Amino acid sequence: LNSTTLPVDVFWVDYMGREEWKGSAAPGSYWTQTTWVGHPWTFRAQGGQVLLHYVPYRIIPTTDKAVTVTRNGDAIHRFTILSPSYSSTRQELACDVMDPIFPFPATKHKSVDRSLEWCYRQMERDGTNPRTVLKYLCNIARHPSEAKYRQIRTANRKFWNDVWCNAGRGVLHALGFQEINGRIEMGPAAGSLSADRVKQVVGAIRDLERLLEQMEGPETPHEQPEGADGYGRAGFGRVGMS
Repeated sequence: LNSTTLPVDVFWVDYMGREEWKGSAAPGSYWTQTTWVGHPWTFRAQGGQVLLHYVPYRIIPTTDKAVTVTRNGDAIHRFTILSPSYSSTRQELACDVMDPIFPFPATKHKSVDRSLEWCYRQMERDGTNPRTVLKYLCNIARHPSEAKYRQIRTANRKFWNDVWCNAGRGVLHALGFQEINGRIEMGPAAGSLSADRVKQVVGAIRDLERLLEQMEGPETPHEQPEGADGYGRAGFGRVGMS
C-alpha cells in the first residue's frame, strides 16, 4: 500500500543489477506483484528518489489471525510505505514501513496487549510450545510476593531452549521483564508485584493456555507453503534522504 502523498514507482532488479520498471502505485492505492524468494525490488518516489529496497528471502508461515497464504497456496507479504515520521526524518530516512507481521522497526508496538498478541502469533508460526513459559508465569501468579519466582537465570538450559531463544522471550519482555547481569527480572527486588502487573500475568496465562490447547489439540495444523520455516520475514532497506 502506498500511503505517501506521491506516486511510487516499482522496479524489479534483474540479474545484471538493472532496474526494470513494472508500474506505479498512486497515493492510497495498492500494488500487487508476483515474485520469487531472493528477487530484489526498488521503490522510488516520483522523480527518482529511492525510498526502499526490498528482498523477500523467506516465506512467512500462516496462522488464523495473521494469514500469509492465498487460497491457491501462494505465500503473500503485505506492507505499507509511508511518508517519513518526525523521528525518521531526523535520521534522514526517506520513508517509513508498516509491516503487520513483523513491525519495522520492532518498537512500533506501543502497548502490552499488542506486543503479547504478536508474540503469540510468532509462537504459532515457529511451532513454539508455550508449556515452559506458562510454568514460570503460573509460579509468579501463585506467589506474587516472592521475588525469587521473578528472577530467572537465562543460562538455565531448559529456559534457554524453551523460552529464551524464541517468542517466549518476547512474552516476558512484554510483561515487563528486564535483563540484568545474566538474569531476567520483573518487579521489585523485594516485596510484592503490583496488582496491575499480576493482572497482566494472569491474562497472559489465559492466552497461552488457549494457545497450548490449540497447538496440542486434534485440529489439523495449517498447510504451509513451501519454504515456510517459522523464521521468515522480508528484507527491508530504507534509504537515507541525503
